[in-house]
Amino acid sequence: MVDALRAFPSTITIAIFGALVIFGIISFVQLGRSSSPPNTDFPVVAVYASYPGASPQDMERMVIKPIEDQMSGIDHLDELTANAQEGTAIVVVQFKMGTDLNLAAVDVQRRVDIARSTCPPTSTRPS
Repeated sequence: MVDALRAFPSTITIAIFGALVIFGIISFVQLGRSSSPPNTDFPVVAVYASYPGASPQDMERMVIKPIEDQMSGIDHLDELTANAQEGTAIVVVQFKMGTDLNLAAVDVQRRVDIARSTCPPTSTRPS
């Protein structure tokens, strides 16, 4: 009788772990899977401008600065970065996740058109 009582706790432990394994396998098999990948569209708009022959400092002062000033008040803005090289500039406008990119692009284009009035006349139209 004493031997039967000593074996009782290990039998219960084995039964509990066995039940957990069985329930785990059943749950894994019934786990739902999505057939479509998640939405990974990042709301980013890039503005490219060129001014042939201009130094990076001139691009910063005459092209990037007016565009950045216009972008500073845009809705749902997350981050604004700019890069100037000789004769070219790129301004990247990153919006918060969930922002409608079509509306954001229209708003960016409208603000770039406003900033264009202060850019040098020989520079190309920012796009």
